[in-house]
Amino acid sequence: MTAVCCFLAYEMNWIRQRRAFIDADENRHARFGSTPAPGLLRLLNARGYSGFFLPVPLEATTVNDAGERTISASYPLLTRCKALFPEADIHVVTGGPQTNFRPLNADYPEDAIRPTPVIVAN
Repeated sequence: MTAVCCFLAYEMNWIRQRRAFIDADENRHARFGSTPAPGLLRLLNARGYSGFFLPVPLEATTVNDAGERTISASYPLLTRCKALFPEADIHVVTGGPQTNFRPLNADYPEDAIRPTPVIVAN
């Protein structure tokens, strides 16, 4: 019985951490899809996320020789996101209208700064 309670507490804490991570920044956007929640979270009626838009500060990125923005795979916010949402395809971006973040394929006013995709370097 103790093992079952410990297991349930662990899974419920994971669900709580996932919600808190999304709520911590209004510019983080998770997409729901047909992707099931990882592990046994689905037994607790947790939603799976097919994608996740993770904005990072420009200062956390570098520019490679090809002129592309890159970020280290060990960047703490990215590793946390991967641990909490292993089922999601994580899209790291920088820039863009921070108070009204939109997906990369959204329409923007001509003078708006569009979010820039960031390549995750190993």
